[in-house]
Amino acid sequence: MNPKKHLSQDEVSNLSVEEIQERIAAEQEFMNKQKHKKFFAATHGSKTKNGGLIRAMINQKIKVQGHLIAVVGDEAIYEDGTTSKIISGAGEAGAIEGYDIALVGSRLENGDEIIESLQSVFEYRLYADQEIPQGFLSHD
Repeated sequence: MNPKKHLSQDEVSNLSVEEIQERIAAEQEFMNKQKHKKFFAATHGSKTKNGGLIRAMINQKIKVQGHLIAVVGDEAIYEDGTTSKIISGAGEAGAIEGYDIALVGSRLENGDEIIESLQSVFEYRLYADQEIPQGFLSHD
């Protein structure tokens, strides 16, 4: 089976549930074998390299695995009480109400970086043959 073959609407309509499930499984297997890098969405409570914890304050609606998704503009708070804003995220690859989604790898104003998320299901994949989306983890 060639998972890259595109089907017409009529062809899709004529597939059985079993055939659809087989195609989905084949496509997932194909995509998982392609060289890619994963970037997990950061959440409230995500950790930074310098010991900060992310406070998701802008997005108060969308959660993943029970945790609010962080966006550019949210802050990390540090043990000494200082804060620093997230300045890079998913760019055109993903936003919530106009705010770029923060990712593991996002930078903060103070040069810190998000290194760990509390969730493991919401991820962006960049494939080796794919162009990097505009603004993706761009902090310049």
